[in-house]
Amino acid sequence: MTAKGSVAMASFVLVYDPSVAVKNYRQQVLMATKIKEVCQKFRG
Repeated sequence: MTAKGSVAMASFVLVYDPSVAVKNYRQQVLMATKIKEVCQKFRG
């Protein structure tokens, strides 16, 4: 999923159900940081 797509999803879910949005947002942030770490390992 692209950044724009995830932002659109996040804003949609935020309108739909704030508690679910917070959970999903936290999961996406964790995923993003993990992906960044993996990318840095492959590069470095």
